[in-house]
Amino acid sequence: MNGLSSHNLLSRNGGAATLATNIASAPLTWFEDPSAGDLHLTAAGTGAVDSGTDLPQGVADGDIDLESRNSLPDAGADEVTPILFSDGFESGDTLDWSLTQQ
Repeated sequence: MNGLSSHNLLSRNGGAATLATNIASAPLTWFEDPSAGDLHLTAAGTGAVDSGTDLPQGVADGDIDLESRNSLPDAGADEVTPILFSDGFESGDTLDWSLTQQ
């Protein structure tokens, strides 16, 4: 459940699965840098946001960054969280931080 892939999901070796709320054939533009394994969602990946199914507690409670998933989880490895600071603080890029005067 709640999988996000760039290709179609197919049965292999006669296996069967119960699939729900997966997104297949997502464009690579939805991912930051898939060739390097960075599966964080880009701004283009809004189709994955809040598209998943709420899972029982203890099943995929956190995303790839161990950030909590909400009751409308995103499909895929990354749970998009709202940015708290508009000045680059969360990215750790101190060049973007706003100046503070005392």
